[in-house]
Amino acid sequence: MKIFTFRAVLLATAVSFFTSSAAYAQSEQVAEQSGSGDDVSISDIVVTARRKDERLVDVPVAVSALGSESLARYGTRQLTEIGMQIPQVALNKGGAGPGVNLQIRGVGSQANDAGVEQMVALNVDGVLVSRGRGIINAGMLDVASVEVLKGPQALFFGKNSPGGVISVNGVLPGRDLSGFARIGYNENDHQRFIEGAVTLPVTESLAVRVAGRTDDSRGYIRNMAQTAPDPFHPGFNYTPAAKWSDGAASTLGRVTIAYRPDNDFDATLKVYGSHYTDNGPSSRAELLRCGNGSLTRPTLANGAVDPYGDCVPNFRRSVSALDPRLVAGFPRTGGAPFSNIETYLSSLNMNYNSDTLTITSTTGFFRFLSDYEESFDYTSLARLLGSAKERTTTISQELRAITKLDFPVNFTFGGYYEHLKREYRQDTMLALVPLPIDPATGRYDTADGVYSTRGDTYSIFAQANWKIVENLELAGGTRYTHERRSGTLQNIYVHPNRLPPVVAAPTNLPPGTVLRPRLSNDNVSPEVTLSWHPIRNTTLYAAYKTGFLSAGISNPGNLAGSATVDNVQFRSVKAKGGEIGAKGSLLGGALSIDATAYLYDYDDLQLTSFDAQTFAYVTRNAAGARVKGAELQVNYTASSALSLRGFVAYNHARFRSFPNAQCFAGQTAAQGCVAGVQDLSGQRLGTSPAVSASAGATYIIDLSRDWKSSLSGDLFYSSSYNHSAGGFNFRPNSIQDGFARVNATLKVYSDTFEFAVIGNNLTDKTYIISSADAAGNVPGTTYGFLGRPREILFQATYRF
Repeated sequence: MKIFTFRAVLLATAVSFFTSSAAYAQSEQVAEQSGSGDDVSISDIVVTARRKDERLVDVPVAVSALGSESLARYGTRQLTEIGMQIPQVALNKGGAGPGVNLQIRGVGSQANDAGVEQMVALNVDGVLVSRGRGIINAGMLDVASVEVLKGPQALFFGKNSPGGVISVNGVLPGRDLSGFARIGYNENDHQRFIEGAVTLPVTESLAVRVAGRTDDSRGYIRNMAQTAPDPFHPGFNYTPAAKWSDGAASTLGRVTIAYRPDNDFDATLKVYGSHYTDNGPSSRAELLRCGNGSLTRPTLANGAVDPYGDCVPNFRRSVSALDPRLVAGFPRTGGAPFSNIETYLSSLNMNYNSDTLTITSTTGFFRFLSDYEESFDYTSLARLLGSAKERTTTISQELRAITKLDFPVNFTFGGYYEHLKREYRQDTMLALVPLPIDPATGRYDTADGVYSTRGDTYSIFAQANWKIVENLELAGGTRYTHERRSGTLQNIYVHPNRLPPVVAAPTNLPPGTVLRPRLSNDNVSPEVTLSWHPIRNTTLYAAYKTGFLSAGISNPGNLAGSATVDNVQFRSVKAKGGEIGAKGSLLGGALSIDATAYLYDYDDLQLTSFDAQTFAYVTRNAAGARVKGAELQVNYTASSALSLRGFVAYNHARFRSFPNAQCFAGQTAAQGCVAGVQDLSGQRLGTSPAVSASAGATYIIDLSRDWKSSLSGDLFYSSSYNHSAGGFNFRPNSIQDGFARVNATLKVYSDTFEFAVIGNNLTDKTYIISSADAAGNVPGTTYGFLGRPREILFQATYRF
């Protein structure tokens, strides 16, 4: 806590300096207005779904947008919490690989293979981010809006968006001196945070905004492990890792510089950085079931029993720190699980406007530095240990032009380039049968693998917009993408017992054997949309869309002896389908309606599964899926005091063809496992409930001329779903029953001050988000991630 105190004092001092010098000023920033919780009409909401500013009511895309008011309503602090506010959206921290599971309408990617990129694109300040862990963990800072675009978005956002796009937009500096300071405390995980931002107008044409946040949380998942002798290595001991498994801390900041010398040109530079630490990438995972329910204690496949763990979803787990001598070969020794993540992101957006043309240039830089150590058998015995370092850098450049001709047809066209460089090292200790000390090196660990990936992406895109008549528009376009990837995969160390002729366990690729896969990928993604505005502030549309997820080179974590140039590659995913929608802002903006029906087919889904024979994650193309359904969102401002909101969705997400799905651990022939595979054709995709719904209201009371109070409440409902990771093995006992969550917020505020008590999951409902077979345990053992338990957040804000 000393580190937290130092950072808190430092940030508080900076914020106090700015606030004391500007207490007389009033904010004109949307993100700094008092949190009344009012719901804004979709005729007033501006989104960038087609990479330009448009009213939500006009854009022919299925979009769920959360403005600063909606984000503040329930104290949204991390991107994972967006899934708690928007039905059919799931964002969850993952254990490895990209480190995040993003799903929209049941479509998404797993987070176990570092070579796999996300099927739902994450766009931050105009820059596409391929490693969501760097953003999703550190939290959101000074955010003006979050837009969730559903379905393929290849035309305007390119590759890696067949499931949709989540776009995060930071607050832009205005023309007046303004800002805010906020402190908060969460009683559940004992999180304490302080954040603030200030806008400084330098000249009439230049303004700067500086924002910062620091937080520290104890956590809410109890570690039950105790000090005990290591039964596999006499003379060594296990010691408990952190008492509270999911404790975390982060510090993040953003500087935004906006320059607008005249109406023809503007430029905005944003530079973001964050540092995040926790007790391991799987610090929120726990064992859910042991041995098909027949055991009460976790039991490894070698018969060893964890005396401190259990097999119940109860926010308890058992995790130990190993004797440092056992992990002496790891890059960072110590034996205790940890994560250390640094993220840097910058964007330079420039616009030139003439009477006939708008030209936009977006330059992006993203750097992700990750270092972690984790036990992946989820017991205090820690027989399956992994330590990884990753360094990913992407540089991107997009040029886009939009014509403004006094003519029925106008055009959008441009090009995009991205360069990727990724260095990944995985050190493993995978030994259910303990390995003796390596006499040559003194090491006990299994193998060290290094993976290097280089890639270049080139794409061009164009769209024609034909205004057939004043209120009827036909838009058609396409994006062509050419992508190249090259990789180098090798083991730089393998324990002698993992190599012939000793082999007391699955073999590893011998050191000196290098795999050099190369791949080239081309894709054409067309799109056509017909939009009709029958009356003002209404839109009816029909769209045909396509998209794809990049092909790639697997970084399996454990480079097995069976690895070849061919089997470490996987093809791209392709999507096609369409949707129809209706939007309207009626009754003078008091009533907003947004309805969508959709159907999309996905081919060659990239599936990552754990191969128990080689102790390696394997990614392959193995399935086709169809996702279809309908959504309806309604907002109604009944009076100046009362606003109502509701959302309901039906989603039917199924594998169309999946005859060679991996069997779950322990699956028998009677349960459909033949020669190691099962047929999941017709089964539902993971984390895709058939029905999702929410309903809420906000009521405002005038306390005096300067003070108001607001009370907000929302009910969120999900029907049952398969929580096994991606639904890729469909264990029969991996069904989460339908459940409801209740959130509520009470605020008292003026133009300057705000005090809030925010309650999330007030009924303390325990539910499973995702699960998978627990490697190294007896068959039938599963681990998973639970939704957050009841939380009460106390928050105070000062605005100027």
